Amino acid sequence: MAVVVADRSRFAAEVGAWDAALRRVDLWAAGQWLTCDDNMAFVEQFRLAVLDTAIRLRAAVRALRRRSTACRRKPHTGA
Repeated sequence: MAVVVADRSRFAAEVGAWDAALRRVDLWAAGQWLTCDDNMAFVEQFRLAVLDTAIRLRAAVRALRRRSTACRRKPHTGA
């Protein structure tokens, strides 16, 4: 039985059956099936890759927020 996490029309992960040390993992974004060519994942490596991606994404979001805040400040008029 497969478990779908989130909404396929936005972003979702569908985790399915085991096959030895591999597990079926399907990813969806904006209604498009992204893992149509290869959807078997070695679970331990996949878990580490997802964790690494989440850490990098969090850092990128922080950087964008800092840059966004800096752009909203009033420009220096140089008096």
